[in-house]
Amino acid sequence: MWAASRLREFMPVADLAYRLTGFKKFPPNTHIFASQHLLSTVALMLESFRERSAERIHVLGKCYSTHPDVFSYLRQRGFDVNPRSVHFDSHEAFDDGFDVSTQDVCARIRDLLEVNTNAGSRR
Repeated sequence: MWAASRLREFMPVADLAYRLTGFKKFPPNTHIFASQHLLSTVALMLESFRERSAERIHVLGKCYSTHPDVFSYLRQRGFDVNPRSVHFDSHEAFDDGFDVSTQDVCARIRDLLEVNTNAGSRR
């Protein structure tokens, strides 16, 4: 529970929420979609979710505040981090690009849910 113990030091409010839930595990097949500023404290929070059995964590970082090391770290750790988290187009409004990125992540989650549903119905 490395990440959970680090929350206390760096994210006291998240630590309090974590402790108030009694360190409960997430139900099986839980998907989490995190649209966050990808900074080191967010990596800690996402790791703490994984420690609570959340295996399907989809992340979309905001391109203007994504730290490249955090982006790389999360991808190396197996989080589903959208590549557009580090994409910036100076000729496109942020909201327009972010809407496209959000739709991409939601479509990916929908596809994964459909695959799981179809696999379950074949049993």
